[in-house]
Amino acid sequence: MKKMIIFTIIVVSVCLVITLALTPALEGDKQAENTMPATEPVYILKSENDKIVVYDKYSGASQIIEDSAVSVLPESDREQLEKGIKVVGEKNKRRLIEDFCS
Repeated sequence: MKKMIIFTIIVVSVCLVITLALTPALEGDKQAENTMPATEPVYILKSENDKIVVYDKYSGASQIIEDSAVSVLPESDREQLEKGIKVVGEKNKRRLIEDFCS
């Protein structure tokens, strides 16, 4: 019985030491995950005053696309722009704007 109690104490102690040793490493990974910038920018395209406006999702900066006229777009495109279209990456943003403006 005494051997069983000692064995249990040793096992619990080893588990505790391992947990304490790994906890800072895991918390460091979480902090790095939270502070890493997104690899690509995220934009929201919306319609305002018959123009397409591009918002940077993270900074909030906006850009009005002057050569766009939302009123001439198909109804489905106008509805999507009213709700806001999420676009990931500069290349995808340019491609979508070109599609709307051509």
